[in-house]
Parts: sequence; structure tokens; C-alpha cells
Amino acid sequence: MRDCENGFTLLEVVIAIGIFSVGMLAVAALQTRGLAQTTNTREYTEAIIFANSKADELLALPIYTDENYSTVHEKLRAGSHTETVGQGRYEVTWNVQDDIPIAKQPNPKSSLLGSITVSKLVYIEVAKQGENKPLAKLEFVKVLLE
Repeated sequence: MRDCENGFTLLEVVIAIGIFSVGMLAVAALQTRGLAQTTNTREYTEAIIFANSKADELLALPIYTDENYSTVHEKLRAGSHTETVGQGRYEVTWNVQDDIPIAKQPNPKSSLLGSITVSKLVYIEVAKQGENKPLAKLEFVKVLLE
């Protein structure tokens, strides 16, 4: 116990600085983690925006580019398609499958032209350029309306 002394001993100051330092290191670690989460959230948000944008674009396109229903729009042909977006940071891939969920139907223009595809299942994925893990996925059915 102190009688009349004012101030702190050197040992008390060293212990206080040590406790303060540990606290500041924890705050710095939390700050770094928070910044990383912000970056991840931005990337997921951008990927969702790109997936929705591609879906809107594909939904706005006609399945066929001619009146006889013989030429399918290039972006809606069955198979896999890829496009780079976001200043080259992301890759949008969409896979088109014909006749899902509705099977081919007779051509309404002429029965001599055979049957036509009236529905397409479209599956969209957005990933960072050069990575295989998709950040966003979207699926929809496009139907030919008469």
C-alpha cells in the first residue's frame, strides 16, 4: 500500500500497455475480417446483378429469328454459351436445353415444316474470371408464345 505517493509504478504501466496492445490487435484483426467480408459481399451482389441482367436479355429475345420457325436465335441455341462481363472480372455461362418442360410441337406455319421447339430450360452461372466456383446461379424456362 502506498502512503502518499502519486503516480504509477513502471510495472503497472508495462502491464497496462500489454493489455491495451492485445485489445488493439483484436480490433485490427476484426477490421481486416470486416473488409474481406465487404469485398465478398460486393462480388456476390455484382454476380447476382450480372445473372439477372443475362436472364432479362435472354427472356427478351425471340426463340426464332424468322417467321417460319426454322432459325433459332444464336444465344438460345441448345448448348453452353459463355460471355465475359464486369470489365473482364466475371464470366457468365448459360446452358440451354431444348424441349424442357414441353416437348416439340407441330409447326403452326405448316405441317410440312415438321415440329418445333416451344420451350427451353436456361441455366445461368456467374463466376469470377478463371475460377470454377459460381457466385450466382439462376434458372428459368423460356416458352414460345403465339
